[in-house]
Amino acid sequence: MLAFLSLTASAQIYSAVDYEKYIDKDVVINPQKISRINTVHGFHKNLSQYSYLDTIVYAYNNYETKADSLKGIKFTIMGFIPNERRYGHFYVKLYSKKTNIIYYDLEGDLLKSSIVPVEYLEHGEAYKEEMCGNITQDIDRYRDTKTFSTPYAYDDYSTAYFSKIIDEKGTSKYYIFLYTKSPIAKGNTGLFIIFKNGNKISLPLHSIDTEIDNQPVDILHPGFIRKTSLEITSKYLPLFKASPIDGFEMVVDKGGVSNSDDLQQMFLCLLNKI
Repeated sequence: MLAFLSLTASAQIYSAVDYEKYIDKDVVINPQKISRINTVHGFHKNLSQYSYLDTIVYAYNNYETKADSLKGIKFTIMGFIPNERRYGHFYVKLYSKKTNIIYYDLEGDLLKSSIVPVEYLEHGEAYKEEMCGNITQDIDRYRDTKTFSTPYAYDDYSTAYFSKIIDEKGTSKYYIFLYTKSPIAKGNTGLFIIFKNGNKISLPLHSIDTEIDNQPVDILHPGFIRKTSLEITSKYLPLFKASPIDGFEMVVDKGGVSNSDDLQQMFLCLLNKI
């Protein structure tokens, strides 16, 4: 499952102070964190340290929570409690009329967890500001160019990110970069992108680079990395502005885009970078 990762970012250890701004905020289940079997992870009835699995809220196979049992419920964050058994983890104390008080086991950034503030989910100004804050900038002083990039969005064995390059004359170009991992070496052409609103980009002759994967998923079998970039010209720009990506295919490899709504919002941020 994937998350965003900046090449220049290092892992951040969070403290209670980092979460204070979320106290009394309303949150809901993050729809992008619901698994393929319609479950979510980390919700507990209480903080018992002796019967961890027995405390799962609306348990599914005694491990995860049935997503349908929590979807549509608006929780209020009452506080954050350090998890003494797991360094860097906190329990989020949640309240709703339906569930009363329950707890969510949080590690790291709340915005990338299974709960998300309503204001962010509704793509309000706070959400947009947060997304724009993820954009990185690189200045090439020798060539007088600027490059703005989104973090990488990972999903299983595929990766996607956007960049904006401003040359020495002030001309801007936009690109999407795509990667997949595969055990198949066949083919070197073909790029297809599907958007959530149903639009598609079909480029059967688009060139794809394939190279040996030095870190294959299965060490007993060789793997390959496919990668390509597409300049987002005026022909394609309206498509990327109108909708998040739902998936893509390079040669025979199918790729997903995790948190595609967030990735699209960051792409919209790139448009205004100068």
